[in-house]
Amino acid sequence: MKRKESTRLTLAALIVAIFVVANAIFIFIVIGRIENDSKIINYSGIVRGSIQRIAKMELSGTRSDSYINQVNRIFAMFEKREEGFYLFFENDRYRQLDLKLKNEWELLQKAIDEFRDNDTEDNRMAIVSISERCWVIANDLVFEAQDISQVKLNFFRYVFIIIGFNIIAVFVIIYLIKKYVKDKLEYLASYDQLTKVLNRHSYSVILNQEMNRTNRYQTPLSLVIIDIDDFKLVNDRFGHNNGDYVLKALAEIISNCLRSSDALFRIGGEEFVVLTSNTDKNQAVILLEKIRSSIYTHSFKSVGTVSVSIGIAEYKKNESEAELFRRADSALYLAKKSGKNCLKIAS
Repeated sequence: MKRKESTRLTLAALIVAIFVVANAIFIFIVIGRIENDSKIINYSGIVRGSIQRIAKMELSGTRSDSYINQVNRIFAMFEKREEGFYLFFENDRYRQLDLKLKNEWELLQKAIDEFRDNDTEDNRMAIVSISERCWVIANDLVFEAQDISQVKLNFFRYVFIIIGFNIIAVFVIIYLIKKYVKDKLEYLASYDQLTKVLNRHSYSVILNQEMNRTNRYQTPLSLVIIDIDDFKLVNDRFGHNNGDYVLKALAEIISNCLRSSDALFRIGGEEFVVLTSNTDKNQAVILLEKIRSSIYTHSFKSVGTVSVSIGIAEYKKNESEAELFRRADSALYLAKKSGKNCLKIAS
């Protein structure tokens, strides 16, 4: 009798062990797919931001071939379903948005070619119109991918709820995995993967918060755009790996110069934004000159020295986010025009 009971207990333990192992394998697969989804969401966000930058550069008379090639490479990776570029359980809406974005992207490239050949108002407006449509579709694509990923996460939680006879182990695993997934997704949604600083999405959220706080308490706020001078030449001469190294090292230099109340963002390519709270434009100059000098005197491995141009704009009451950024961007343009490796303050 005891032997039979022992056998049953052993069998039960074996079944539980198999069940736990099966769930562990399932967990591993789901985490991989969620990380894969996060990668897709991130690259979709890169496409979304790059399209706007391409349109801006082309309309300002600057060729954006490197960014166009980057977007085409991303589309090609999705098209070939390369590893990490396949969204599991993708639905009809996701596929339709994906196809629609590719079609609009092809139209935008044609519009850019026509604009380069013939700079007319109609061609200019065509780029503006198509790029806006691309941005909206890319934005919808990002949210649709997030929704699909969230469905997987919800199903993942549900699976653990039904494991009643192994509830203690299951609750421990649920807690650990939930925390890991949440932290991972929040990090990927908020931080730039290359430089590890805040990304464009975080920039929009935090800038809105800072503007509201500034309007409420009447404290100064300055927005700063930092752009690496001739970064394309760095990539062309030393390769993209060294270019990536420069971006990471430069982000670290800037971070080390900032105060705890300041925020650093990479908003695309070689362009960074700094928000300096409780700081007017004249006070910001002191900090930014330190940043500019620290970068210029730094020797980047395999590359040597690089310089940055900086544009500063102090927030005006009830000014929109777009207008504040536009003034800082105009100041950055003046810095570039003035010989680079300098900073300019917006009026």
